[in-house]
Parts: sequence; C-alpha cells; structure tokens
Amino acid sequence: MIEKALYRALKKLDVGGVFPSVRGDDLPAVVYALVSSPRTVTITRQPKITESRFQVDCYGKSYSSVKAMAADIISALHNQTMLDNVPVQLVLLEDQRDQYEQSAEIHRQLLQFVVYHH
Repeated sequence: MIEKALYRALKKLDVGGVFPSVRGDDLPAVVYALVSSPRTVTITRQPKITESRFQVDCYGKSYSSVKAMAADIISALHNQTMLDNVPVQLVLLEDQRDQYEQSAEIHRQLLQFVVYHH
C-alpha cells in the first residue's frame, strides 16, 4: 500500500511527528493525506499506472523551520522510484505553497506529490 510506504519514508526524516490526515498539538509536525487516486478502466484489463496525489503539509512555529522541513521532504521524495523499498514508477513534486494560520500562529508549507505506481 502506497500510503504505508509514504508514511515510512516520511518517518525516516527528522521532521517531527508524522500523522495521516490530522495534525496533533505537537510541533513540528508533518501531515499527509491521499487527495486523489483515480482508476483507469480499460476493455483489455491491462494494468495501468495509477496517479495517486498526496498532500504533505509541514507545520511549525517559524517560517524557516517549515521551509527546511519541506526541503528535506522534497529531497527525499521528488524524482524517486522507491518509497521505503516499495518500487513505484516515479514520485514528482507537483505543487508547493506557503500558508500562515493566524489564529494558531503556525506556519505551514503545503506540498503536493504525484506518485505513479501500479
């Protein structure tokens, strides 16, 4: 399962807590979620490559800390053909954005990756 491989790959990095879908209170933290994973149906039933999109969010108290976390994650995932020893066709960074959550005074870096896999 690609989600488990992504979790293990993120957990190996020194980026704080790693959580699926929901962030805890401790910072720094990384939250990942499957955004989409459409299936292609064909008449020949030949296996097609799936494009799973994951959003990986970095949370921290300072802008520089979330940028550093994001850089480590991008370095570990972008252009890779393995996710924690699970072969994939390719992992690509598709989008990257800054956010600041005013009420919580937390910086956030949003990363979106596409994982091409069978």
